[in-house]
Amino acid sequence: MQRRIAEWEVKKMKMAGYHHLSREFEQYYVDLIIKNELGFLDEMTAETINTYQLASNSLRSLKNNVICVVTVLCRAVIDVGVESEKCYALSDYYINALEEKKDAQEVCDMTMELARHYAALVQEERVRSFSLPVTRAIRYIHGHLFERCSVKTVASALKLHPNYISRLFKSEAGVSFTEYVKARKLDEAKNLLLNSEYSITEIAEMLGYGSLSYFSKDFRKNCGSSPRQFVLNRGSVPVSVDTPDTKAAAFEGGQHLPDVPGAIGFHRHFQGDFV
Repeated sequence: MQRRIAEWEVKKMKMAGYHHLSREFEQYYVDLIIKNELGFLDEMTAETINTYQLASNSLRSLKNNVICVVTVLCRAVIDVGVESEKCYALSDYYINALEEKKDAQEVCDMTMELARHYAALVQEERVRSFSLPVTRAIRYIHGHLFERCSVKTVASALKLHPNYISRLFKSEAGVSFTEYVKARKLDEAKNLLLNSEYSITEIAEMLGYGSLSYFSKDFRKNCGSSPRQFVLNRGSVPVSVDTPDTKAAAFEGGQHLPDVPGAIGFHRHFQGDFV
């Protein structure tokens, strides 16, 4: 009896125009999290998470959608080598913590937190699988983000040849040394924009950019908006955002998402040498 009811309800949903996002679309976002390309999270809202009405109450529906996200993400992270018991335990923790959230913004914030947590687990696992030279290079980069961090500088500190570091880094990390440094510096820039009182110009200088225009161009390519727009879109303006960056180069290139209503765009494209 219940099966017949379920099948009838499914038929009515399909007749009403129901459609589900494709597996390819779902995998696109999972891959971004696994690769630690998390810029799309900055544009996440409760509306973009609550894709389907999974309960009559909107908050309950939102929580149910997040449970689906956690389930898919947990298993995807296990598939790339992270310890399964840890992933399952983390999934259970977040699902239980989810029930304590009282409004949509709290649920949205926790969704971003759990995505970053799983992404960090993947990165930790990958660092453990790197050779010692690459592991040491990564640690050096993370400890010297506010200094010049060229491959020659790092190679000198590690007493290795720059060409050797470059070749090994590309082979093991899957991105060039320059791309990795730029991505980490821009991650730090986003953190400073949201959590410090430094102006955009000061942050650019702190991270080694020779000009505000160059910084804004890289920032736009990394997260799809200018630094000023990034701060304003987050609804909190702890930094000085009146620095003119409107002359920065317009976004070009990047990978485009399928044309699906409510999709969050994320584009990333690196070019040129880092200063």
